[in-house]
This record gives sequence, structure tokens and C-alpha cells, in this order.
Amino acid sequence: MTGTASYTLFYHPGFASLAVHLALAELDIPYTLTPVNIPEGEGRERAYLAVNPHGQVPALIETVGGQKGPPLTQCVAILESLAERHPGRGLLPEDPEKRAEARIWMSYLSTTLQETFRRFFHPEDFVDVAAHEADVRRTGERRLGEIFDWVEASLKDRGPYLIGAEPCAADYLFFVLCRWGRYLSPAPSDRPTIAALIAALAERPGVQKALRTEGIV
Repeated sequence: MTGTASYTLFYHPGFASLAVHLALAELDIPYTLTPVNIPEGEGRERAYLAVNPHGQVPALIETVGGQKGPPLTQCVAILESLAERHPGRGLLPEDPEKRAEARIWMSYLSTTLQETFRRFFHPEDFVDVAAHEADVRRTGERRLGEIFDWVEASLKDRGPYLIGAEPCAADYLFFVLCRWGRYLSPAPSDRPTIAALIAALAERPGVQKALRTEGIV
């Protein structure tokens, strides 16, 4: 396909799809948004399952020259794809070592930090007896605190972003997960280095645009 690309992002406010929304807004490329009310079960409806058979957000469809491509799913895969389609725009660093580091961060954030949040928000998915859910949630909360402590220590003397002076796709994903962590005590933003990263990202025009559009303050 040749021509100017535009995108359709299937999203729910504040969900993992926000990381892709931040990337699209920061790239300043044409895109439209299609809301999917995941909490109300819209993700399980036949129409959306044709887009994403897992019934989750995000999903992204690229249109070039009037032709739609296949839906892309999974947040990290979508961010990687956008970086490939728009090279030199900062989603992934140009330097090979820093690019590898960004990919390490994205893998860690999605498979470790994001997955641990499932124990905190949905302990019922991990036990068959409702009486055990509180233990699962407490364990998840403790582990989340340990992960954010590790990130805080890792970022000292190197920020403000995960890879250094400029944000990349990994930062957008981390920003979303820090928002999820506002229910923790201490919250991620109570850690000074993480708080500086969040504040630096929140000042960027594309990030502000995405947050306004999703009704997030």
C-alpha cells in the first residue's frame, strides 16, 4: 500500500490503549478513535471480537490509500509497529544499544509490572475460593511496591526518562502503569524520580492532547 497512513485506535479511557494513544498523539499523525466499553462487556461482542478476538484494547487498524490493513493487537507489538512505520520519530531510539534497552523496558513493563496489576485489580482470576482473593490482592500490592521501588532506584542519575533525555514508547507504557498505581500506598508518584518522569511527560503537547481527549486529568 502506498500513500499517507492514517490509523483507527480502539480504546477505553485509561486502559493500556492509552499508551498507544500517547504515541499517536506525540507522533502527530492522522488518527481516529473508536471507544470500546470494556467494563460493560462491549469487548465480548461479536463485532469487536472480529477486530480483536481476545476482546481487549488496544487494537489498531492502519489505512493507506483507502485500503485497511489487518488489525494489530497487543500494546507492545503496536508500539513496535508504529516505530517501524515512522522511523526517526522517537518511538524507539536510533542508537542500537538504546533501542535494545527500550525493548527490554517494554518487555519488562508488559510481562512483569502490567501482569502484576492483574493480581491487584482482579484477584478473582487467580483463585477459586473468594475468601482467598484478599491474600492475592495483598501479595500483588506488595510486589507492585517492590517493582516501583526497583524502577525508582534504576532511574536515579539517568533520567528524566527511562532511556535518558528523550521519551520513547517505553515511557508511554510506564506512564499508563503509573496512573494505575495511584491506588497504591505509596503511589508511584510518591517516589521522586518517577514523579519527575511523570511530570516531564505530562508537559508534552501530545500527551496533554491524548489525556484531554480521554477525559483524564
